Amino acid sequence: AEADAAAQSVRLVPPVAVRFATDALKIRSGGHERAVRELMRDAGIPPWQRASLPLLTDAHGVALIPGIAARDAIAAGPEAGDRLYTVRWQAQPPEQGDGLE
Repeated sequence: AEADAAAQSVRLVPPVAVRFATDALKIRSGGHERAVRELMRDAGIPPWQRASLPLLTDAHGVALIPGIAARDAIAAGPEAGDRLYTVRWQAQPPEQGDGLE
């Protein structure tokens, strides 16, 4: 999946966090609730890379899988402190000497 240059907008309700993929996580995208691992598989991400892909989560669960899926819109509620964010993910080359060369 080409996630580097893609900008995605998603409504988030605090607390917001970055998590990493696990088999138990699901996201409601395209009108259906689907397993994160299933969406990653469909996007062609090999199993050994899925655990290192960051996911954006909030009070409602998984909100964004970078370059793959954004959660369907949730009801806006100003009292909940939600905001609309645009997220841009950019891969960074490994630092020299970090053992990833």
